[in-house]
Amino acid sequence: MTDYLRAQEYLHYVFVDEKGRDTRTAKVPENGDGSASEVQALEEMVKMVKISTFNNLALCYAKEGSNKKVVKYANDVLALDPRNAKALYHRGMARSNFGEMEEAKLDLQQAQKLNPEDVRVKNELGLLDKKIMSGKRREKRAYGAMFGFGSS
Repeated sequence: MTDYLRAQEYLHYVFVDEKGRDTRTAKVPENGDGSASEVQALEEMVKMVKISTFNNLALCYAKEGSNKKVVKYANDVLALDPRNAKALYHRGMARSNFGEMEEAKLDLQQAQKLNPEDVRVKNELGLLDKKIMSGKRREKRAYGAMFGFGSS
């Protein structure tokens, strides 16, 4: 049996087993007909499928505007691969939409360090900096008005 066919057999372990249990932390079972290196290779394949699937789910939910789910699936990716620039980008965008500007900035900065050529990340960091500055100006004016200071 080829590695591809064996990997297909194990794909049901990606999300839920036959009893409906979450298997995000499940290991590919060793059925005795493969070496430890084959099992390790299959586990890596399952991990890659999970990362791809969770990133795609984050993107779909981002397009839908479901920011909580974007953060959830981005976190699932980052639990498997803490240096995944795409997941950091998705989570940063969702956090920005939540108004968590500093956290969003940290995610986007980390994504930029991992993938400096990504123009989307660079553009979003620029927009985020403008949002942060605008928020600080509004806050300054509000406090100034509250305490009788001018809006200088």
